[in-house]
Amino acid sequence: MTITAAPTTTTTTTYSLPGVDWLSVQVQGDGGTLTIGDTHVSAHVTAPADGAPARLEADPGDVTLGGLSAALGAGSADPLSALPSPLASYLSGVSITSVAVTFDTEAARITEFDLKLVGTKGFALVPGSVEVDDLAVTFSVSNAGGSVAFAVTGAATLSGSPVALAVTHDESDSYAVSLTSAGAPVPGSPTVTAIVGGELTSHLPAELAHADFGLSVATATFRKATVDTLDVILSTGSPLALPDPVALTVDRISAHVTVSHPTDPAVRSISVSLEGDTTFAGAAIEARLEASASSGAEPQWTLTGGLADGAVLTASAVAQTCGATLPSQLPDLTLSELSVEAVLGEGTLTIKAASATEWTVPVGPDGIGVGHLAVTFTRHAPDADGHTFGGSISGTVHLAGVDVPVAYTVPGGLSLSATIPQVAPFAMLRDLCGDTAVGALALPPELLALGLTDVALSIDVTQQEASFAAGGPGFKRVQAVVRKATTWGFALGIELDDTYEFSSLSPALGGLDSVHLPGALIVISSFDDATFSFDELQPVAGKGVSRGALVDGRLDLSGLGADTFLGESHLDVSAHLGTSLSDVSLEASVADVHITDGVVLKDAEFELVPDPENISIQVSGAVDVTLDSSPLEFIGGVKVVPNGISFFATMKGTWQDPFGAKGIALTDVSLEIGSDFEGVPSIGIAGGLAIGAFSGHAAVSFNSELPTQSVLIVAFNHLSLLDVVETFCPASVTAGIPKEVSGTLAGVSLEDVDLYVVPQDTSIGKLTYKQGLRVGGTLQVAGFTVQGMVEIDPADGVAASGSLSPVHIADVFSLTGADPQEGPTLDLEVNTTSVPTIAIAGQVTMLGLAGSAHVNLSDAGFDFGCKGQVFGLFDADVTAKGGKLESGDGFLVHADMHQSFLTDLARRAERLCSRPAPTPPHRSLPHSMRSTRRRPTCSD
Repeated sequence: MTITAAPTTTTTTTYSLPGVDWLSVQVQGDGGTLTIGDTHVSAHVTAPADGAPARLEADPGDVTLGGLSAALGAGSADPLSALPSPLASYLSGVSITSVAVTFDTEAARITEFDLKLVGTKGFALVPGSVEVDDLAVTFSVSNAGGSVAFAVTGAATLSGSPVALAVTHDESDSYAVSLTSAGAPVPGSPTVTAIVGGELTSHLPAELAHADFGLSVATATFRKATVDTLDVILSTGSPLALPDPVALTVDRISAHVTVSHPTDPAVRSISVSLEGDTTFAGAAIEARLEASASSGAEPQWTLTGGLADGAVLTASAVAQTCGATLPSQLPDLTLSELSVEAVLGEGTLTIKAASATEWTVPVGPDGIGVGHLAVTFTRHAPDADGHTFGGSISGTVHLAGVDVPVAYTVPGGLSLSATIPQVAPFAMLRDLCGDTAVGALALPPELLALGLTDVALSIDVTQQEASFAAGGPGFKRVQAVVRKATTWGFALGIELDDTYEFSSLSPALGGLDSVHLPGALIVISSFDDATFSFDELQPVAGKGVSRGALVDGRLDLSGLGADTFLGESHLDVSAHLGTSLSDVSLEASVADVHITDGVVLKDAEFELVPDPENISIQVSGAVDVTLDSSPLEFIGGVKVVPNGISFFATMKGTWQDPFGAKGIALTDVSLEIGSDFEGVPSIGIAGGLAIGAFSGHAAVSFNSELPTQSVLIVAFNHLSLLDVVETFCPASVTAGIPKEVSGTLAGVSLEDVDLYVVPQDTSIGKLTYKQGLRVGGTLQVAGFTVQGMVEIDPADGVAASGSLSPVHIADVFSLTGADPQEGPTLDLEVNTTSVPTIAIAGQVTMLGLAGSAHVNLSDAGFDFGCKGQVFGLFDADVTAKGGKLESGDGFLVHADMHQSFLTDLARRAERLCSRPAPTPPHRSLPHSMRSTRRRPTCSD
């Protein structure tokens, strides 16, 4: 057919599409010419208006795609390249029924054009499977980004039902041709069977084997000239009812059927998945069913699903739907990211979800926040316990500086559990029960720094308790419990290995490394509870805890010296741990202990001090002993070292006349006895002592093998001299004291006194004590302070000696020692053979006289005499007396000058008279006196 072009106008504009050389438009006014291949067609041009571009439509007549493809120039787009080979072959001979071109008059180019073709016979999309009739195809051709694009769409009929067609070309050799039902699915099982094949029913759940499916979409994917896969979407109005315990009904089911290599029976395969809608616990669920690969006759079907948009589901609703309830302490968790899964045939429904609901567990002063909540529930056939519902609620808590995953297992009491590889226990306890509960115990830093491994944490929300069990280096098992009484507190128990080295906890406990302490247990508690027990540490832990830190164990006494002493191989011991582990000692109660012949320690208490340098053992109690023929009861104990013992005690009662010291009574005495296991060679005593009305403190070193080689040292703050005389001396001594000195002697006292009782000369270490009874200290005598010593003779009396400070009374009188910087000496005697004396000897300076003097003291005061030169000129005998020597009160001095005094006076006068008298200056005297002055003469 030949078509004559329109007459040429004076102005002609040509429009084309880049990349397409086989189509163009020439426009002259409102008319134009379409050129397609070698054909020119005149047509009306619709001018652009209201935003719409210019447009030209024309019928090209007998032009075919095959003809255009054959006449392509170099670089021009081929319309048949947009089609798979079978469809391209079918359409290449079909004439183009219409061409519609839109073009931009300003840019002078075609923006898009459509080619429409209508087939006159059926087309086998998939040979032997899918064939369509009434095929109409539209090519939409455009150029975007410099490349030509073909969009191929169309319409057809499939089994008499209208379908839409679309062709996509994603890869160079891959094409997809889709047929989509234009309205309702293409009905009829024969159609489905023809398309998919008769084996479809074997790939469906049994409940859908006889369902009436209709076709919604069929997509054939071509690679090169062959159909690679056929994807078909089928739909049915038949619901899928899943029986208990899944108990779900899936509506609006669609089946996605994939047939691989549908035209090759040798490798042909088919897979089916199902989608639909269901409702669970009142929430809309989008469900999907898939069959797992199975080598058996029937595949295993699994239903999965998630919340539909806008649907809301809670954990309590899930539990209620499953015939269960959740603990009231659990908040109603709103679920998100829901996943529903049911295995058909097995009868199990699983729900998994997350929740952003805030949850604070009521454990600890501020509670424990649980975040990142996740829920897993299952509904299943009754188990051995008859349960049909189970699962878990998990989350994360922040404890001891780490995020700890915890989980609650349903059903059961609301308890969260977790496993932690390693943790600092006291950091966790601070988080669980507060800083105060841990800090108030003032635990040693070595304990606070402990680390544990393989920690199993449990938080009982119902009981509002937390606990954890763990292991650790040198630990058999560890358990801790956190609970609330009046306040939040904890108890922690650590069972130690039998070979545990305490030095790994602290060097201060290194002494315990050398002892065997099987069954040792450390218990640290912030509360008292006699009924408390560690479930994980039985039977070692027993019942009851006390506030503080305690170590319990069964001590092996062998090698410590205590097994021989106590007659026991093992002993149950305990130790309280304070702020410093260097103060730790192991203690226990034991029965009566035999110390040596006649000495038994009653109701004894055991103590081991683990000094790393020298382990020692003490056993304390009550013991009856005989000292110096005095039967005494002591409350004390025995200190045991590896090769010996020493006994120490405090005496109950009074020890009269120790070592025969008449008048002395020892009270509240502390006793110490040293021993190797062959004897009792030494005793040490310290206690109170009474002399008359005065009391002090005494210390005794006592040698039991030679009792006379002992020293009694007594300390007093104050003691009267006459009390000493009356206590230690015969009555005749005090009776013989004259009246004139009795008052002075009564005023003599001793301050800061040490009283020594030495039966015979004794040396203790580098100290030597002479035999006798003596008192040393500061004497107060007639107002003077004397540093001295009192010797006591129980048969005769006392004698005291000492030194005073120098005595000075203005510039008139002084009494010193031979050295003016030292003081005079005191001598005091009170005995049965002479008159008591109190005298001070020293050097006197008075009236210019300096000489030795002997000062006697009495109730009347003092008196003394001395010889010397008065004023350094006259020989004289001087006597003095007075009331108080230290003040000069009533001081009276009498001096007898010798004859040499007058002789000396005359000699001095003669020398004076023989001297010429000096004449003073006249101006120094008044004029009226000058004539009256005269020189004296000897006759005057």
